Amino acid sequence: MVRAVLFDFDYTLADSSRGTVECLSYALERAGLPLPGRQAMLATVGLALPEAFARLAPGAPPGPLVELFAERADRVMADLIDLYPDTAPTLQALWKRGWPAGVVSTKFRRRIEQVMRREGLLDLLAVVVGGEDVLRPKPDPEGLLWACRRLDVEPGEVVYVGDSVIDGQTARAAGAPFIAVTSGPTTREELQACGAVAVLDRLAQLVATIERLPRR
Repeated sequence: MVRAVLFDFDYTLADSSRGTVECLSYALERAGLPLPGRQAMLATVGLALPEAFARLAPGAPPGPLVELFAERADRVMADLIDLYPDTAPTLQALWKRGWPAGVVSTKFRRRIEQVMRREGLLDLLAVVVGGEDVLRPKPDPEGLLWACRRLDVEPGEVVYVGDSVIDGQTARAAGAPFIAVTSGPTTREELQACGAVAVLDRLAQLVATIERLPRR
């Protein structure tokens, strides 16, 4: 039985591609490093920043790049994040059904809260776990398990909704069912292969999909 729904943020509830490219470009340019293509930068969305920079600038110390990214992100990131049209109606529908909702993401919690507060949706989230709240980023289940404890539910009573293979791995490691959305760059086939119980074209399909899940 589903008692709560937890979401990834980037490419699941929101499109942060503009902000990601802006802040990655800023960090790499300030460090005097070559810029990879836009698609290479977008492919790092959802990764912890040290891992993202390890892919984009192999051999460069990630610490200074992370600091430069954060410096720029503190100024511009929230303004460059756009919620998907289905996000607000979906969160409202979950609230009406009495299913607490939350976010577990590698993005900093303060940025998530800033965006959701701006959109008038923060009160619909019972818990937000960001990258600064955990010692081990996804696919380690630390953040997802911590959110479950905050909500006083077992992982098997939570659906984790995300757009990437890493999200699927995180759900599996926690023992939570995974529902995937195709709003990110990961293909339907990749999402199915990582154990998604359903793959949705739109977040608007989520509530009906949860209601059809077999009871445990």
